[in-house]
Amino acid sequence: MVKLLTYVQNEFIIKAEVIKLKMEYDCLPCLFRQSLESARMVTDDKKIIKDILKKYSKMLPELIDSDAKAPMISEEMQKYIKEISGVDDPYAEELLFIADNTGEAVFDKLLIKKIKEDYNLKITYAVRETAILNDITAEGAKELGIDDYAEIIKSGSRAPAMLMESASNQFLKHYQNADLVISKGQGNLEGLYGIESEIYFLLKAKCEVIAEVLEVKKGDFVFIYR
Repeated sequence: MVKLLTYVQNEFIIKAEVIKLKMEYDCLPCLFRQSLESARMVTDDKKIIKDILKKYSKMLPELIDSDAKAPMISEEMQKYIKEISGVDDPYAEELLFIADNTGEAVFDKLLIKKIKEDYNLKITYAVRETAILNDITAEGAKELGIDDYAEIIKSGSRAPAMLMESASNQFLKHYQNADLVISKGQGNLEGLYGIESEIYFLLKAKCEVIAEVLEVKKGDFVFIYR
């Protein structure tokens, strides 16, 4: 930390006063919270989360009597979290892509690949819980190779739309943590529009009812943010 001590002949003479910031007891629960937050961002596996917290807990006796600074402990914990989870950047910006039908999934892959290459986001591709109509499934998404660019999860919804009341815990975690959500298809719009907010809807208005709601023409391709 630098303090301005004096001013001489129109020039600032700056003397550095170094203040040593030691770790206080209040830092310990903060570091625990940070470790738990990071753990939950990289995995749903309770065993891995427990191992991360146990790692920090084992460090506590020495930390209380040491001169270590909080950033040093945070560095060690983040390194351990990366090693045990295999995730290089727990805080990287996530994109949640809510998938629609099988045919369009081919184009989803191209879009996701481009986004991954240009922005290097963590991308999650959410599909139906089970096969319904012609909607893409987890197995179908893997066959297309979408898992080369995104983590594939099941949303919990068994309807031909994303219904939040049916959402799985895994989906809700990704949805709540996502910096960006893209909802594909008219079915997902019908399930989410007016209920959830801050979503990009990408679809074709297939009927007069939806076209009227969105103030477009039937058959129009739409990309809107609501």
